[in-house]
Amino acid sequence: MSGLATVEEALAALRAGRPVLVTDDEHRENEGDVVLAAEVAYDRERWPELALPNSEWNSARLCSIPLFPDMTLADVDRVVGAIEDLLEKGA
Repeated sequence: MSGLATVEEALAALRAGRPVLVTDDEHRENEGDVVLAAEVAYDRERWPELALPNSEWNSARLCSIPLFPDMTLADVDRVVGAIEDLLEKGA
C-alpha cells in the first residue's frame, strides 16, 4: 500500500499484521504514528528492517495497563493485583 489509504484499507492491513502509518495531514512532513495490531507489535523476525527508536525507548519504560469501560471491579482488581505482584518481584 502506498499513498493515502482509506480507513477500510488501513484496517485490512492491520488485520493482515502489517504496520500502518497514520497522519492527520497528507502534506505535513515527518509527522505520523506507526500503528500495529497488539498481537504482532514490533516483531523483528517479521520486519527486520523496521526501526522504531521512539517505540523501543517507550516500550522499555512504559507499561500499558489493560483497563476498559466494560471491565468489572473484579477484573480491575485482578489487573492491579497482577501489576503489584510484578512490582514486588522487581520486574
